[in-house]
Amino acid sequence: MQVSCFFIYCMQLMQQMKKLREDEVCPIHRSNGSCMTKKLFVGGLSYDTTEVALKEAFSQAGEVESAVIITDKMSGRSKGFGFVEMVADEDAQKAIDMFNGKEIDKRTVTVNEARPKESRPRTGGFSGGGHGGGNRREFGGGSGGNRRREW
Repeated sequence: MQVSCFFIYCMQLMQQMKKLREDEVCPIHRSNGSCMTKKLFVGGLSYDTTEVALKEAFSQAGEVESAVIITDKMSGRSKGFGFVEMVADEDAQKAIDMFNGKEIDKRTVTVNEARPKESRPRTGGFSGGGHGGGNRREFGGGSGGNRRREW
């Protein structure tokens, strides 16, 4: 009995969350309707470009929600690309037209609408087995072949 009451409560809560009254105004867009920012991919950035500089550059096209430069986890160094979120779709298109193929910090950049990250299998790291080792079973691992030692 408790499970079904909880389920009904959750369903009602979800329905309430989905409702968007026409009189509600998005605080970011200051308009009715969709409240989604447009995320742009920016590739070919100089390793010296900062998030502040990226945000300032794209603010020429319109209001910028955020600007992030992707960095290497180990070194903290820029990977040469980032993402900019524009508040309005029109501003995002203006930014693409304004910056795609143009120079920022003496580097020609590519700007286009960001796509969802594709899932890909994890590779590398220290996650499995070893390489080599022959028939040395006492150390575990490896696929080094079936060589025999002759003393």
